[in-house]
Amino acid sequence: ASLKYGYAGTTDMIYINVIGMLIVCDFKSASGIREQEQIDKYLMQVAAYVIAYEEETGKKIDAGEVLISYGDDVQVATLNSENIEDYKNRFIEAANKYHSQWDVEPIKQYYLENFQN
Repeated sequence: ASLKYGYAGTTDMIYINVIGMLIVCDFKSASGIREQEQIDKYLMQVAAYVIAYEEETGKKIDAGEVLISYGDDVQVATLNSENIEDYKNRFIEAANKYHSQWDVEPIKQYYLENFQN
């Protein structure tokens, strides 16, 4: 979860690969190969997991992966040193746009009135 950007989610795996890189990985299943538009959405989701993990732990994620299984094959999409910051920024922009559509004050007030000790 990211308190800074106001979202939560669950990645499938975070691991250290054989060369010591810390990687966020998410699994998908599909009926066939995914086009770039859908892959971009998946990579933005992984970028969101990266942001939240880094915010929560203070550790830097080196890369992200989406493994898309279809039939007897796997399509792989990656976040790497060349594109990870771009996808993180794109996700933050989308999250901010989404949140700008809501008046959060009534939600905050309800929480304060009903759930504060």
